[in-house]
Amino acid sequence: TKIDGVSTERLYQLSKLSRADIGENQKLTLQRGGSEFAATVTPTALPTGNWILIRAKNVMGLLMIAIGFAVFKRRPGKEVSLFFLFNLFVALAFITPPYFESVGLRSAVALNFLVFLTLGLAFFLHLTVIFPKPKPLVQDTPLELFIYGPVPLMTLAYSALRLFQPDADLLLNVVLHYAFGLLLLMGLGFAVAAVVNSHWIADASERAATRTMLIGVLLGAIPVAAGLLTDSFLPYTALPLSDYYALPVILVTLSFGKALWQLKSTGEVSGLRRVA
Repeated sequence: TKIDGVSTERLYQLSKLSRADIGENQKLTLQRGGSEFAATVTPTALPTGNWILIRAKNVMGLLMIAIGFAVFKRRPGKEVSLFFLFNLFVALAFITPPYFESVGLRSAVALNFLVFLTLGLAFFLHLTVIFPKPKPLVQDTPLELFIYGPVPLMTLAYSALRLFQPDADLLLNVVLHYAFGLLLLMGLGFAVAAVVNSHWIADASERAATRTMLIGVLLGAIPVAAGLLTDSFLPYTALPLSDYYALPVILVTLSFGKALWQLKSTGEVSGLRRVA
């Protein structure tokens, strides 16, 4: 119920606490069976598995940025620009930032994660609806408004939560957590649907590339969607190896990167060529 005397219901006040150093005692107040009692915990170094996971996410992020930049350098254009931005922002969301003693910097880093991940998904969704051929939806609706509109809304909502420090910060955090989870799941769902449609309408020259993209998206998006679903709506449910569900995102990068790399030398999206 309390950490170093601060109630666990006051998330903003808890965020002001500095992280305990390794070997430093931290006082907890717990409630069990109607009784309240005190306990002391002493943080230790990360287990080997956690250390490996952090390094794996960092390596994955750097690879995504490198692949995105390499494809952009080879085939600059709108579609490849969206691909590079998707890789850049998703990588920034998963690369582990340094720990800051300042609560302001910690809050900014936490907000950046939300912004980076939402922007990365928006760029990917935009890419899927115009590549390899623009979908009919692109011509009939203000696409950018629907794709990029939620990003500033989520940013403003989380900024207001931190700025005004409301008494009901726990409830608002839960509501925004659900909204963020729903937003990402909807974006992933639309992106997968767009890739399925691309494969469905592809001609013979595009079939191999769209099949690769479809497999990459399914293998990369399904674990991420499962992780988001449980984290957002079933927070006390632990899926097997759920900490590693973000890593298959690299398959999306590889599959789309391969297709974009094989674009015709004109850089147009009118078709893809198969290479030996």
